[in-house]
Amino acid sequence: MTTPIPPSTVATIKGALFDLLSARMAGPGVLVAYDSPGTYQPEDIVCVGDVHRQIAVHAAVGSGGAGWLDETYTVHVIVECYRGGDNARLVFERAAALAAVAESAVRADPSIGGLALVARPVGVDYTSDAEEDHKGRTTRADLRIEVYALT
Repeated sequence: MTTPIPPSTVATIKGALFDLLSARMAGPGVLVAYDSPGTYQPEDIVCVGDVHRQIAVHAAVGSGGAGWLDETYTVHVIVECYRGGDNARLVFERAAALAAVAESAVRADPSIGGLALVARPVGVDYTSDAEEDHKGRTTRADLRIEVYALT
């Protein structure tokens, strides 16, 4: 009888991060989205977005079963904030605060509920600009969460 090959942990971890951030950031005016948001787009949006996965052989056991592959992947948590007017500092500080909530959620539970061997924030890129029609300011924070798991 063949032992089933375990699936990648990507979908499970991405869903768990979405649930974790939804619980931490629940409130009026903040949308936590699984991937890009739909038509409802408030001033503060947090997306659990793209995943970039690398795999490597961990233990070359004959079955190719559990514990065979190392998975290391990066989950991008995108924070997008908008405010009308020209107060760039206010918008940046709000985006930084939301990114900090996401970062602290992962730091408080680096195994994401026991689903990963370890998850950790590895960087964040901030981009600020005037809104397309110059009616306000935007800041985008791209927080990268690196996850290490065995499958």
